[in-house]
Amino acid sequence: MDVHALPKDAGELRDYWLLTGLRPTPPIGAVVRSVEETYEALVAGIGIVLLAAGNAPLLDRAGVVTRPLVDGPRTQLALAWHRDDRREVVLDFVRACRDVVAASGTPAAGRRPSPHDRPDAET
Repeated sequence: MDVHALPKDAGELRDYWLLTGLRPTPPIGAVVRSVEETYEALVAGIGIVLLAAGNAPLLDRAGVVTRPLVDGPRTQLALAWHRDDRREVVLDFVRACRDVVAASGTPAAGRRPSPHDRPDAET
């Protein structure tokens, strides 16, 4: 089955989404650069695509079916925000992400934030 791939200049990101660490590079059916291009290729019947679960609702519309990949590799995400951004919506989102990580029992990867990085630190 042909798959959709990011352009070659995406480097490691292209390899990640093609799962080249787990199998040989599959046949490429379409090179896609956006959700819109991915959707159009799927509707045209050009192969399949592996995507982040959070992006599935963007493609789960007329003519496209999405299913979870339950035995695929786990991924890590990072949350970034401007240190001076004190909008309530940003602070709430950062706190919600911290709560989810804490509740999951999974240690947060990467460096520990400094007080300057924390949106809830006293200024």
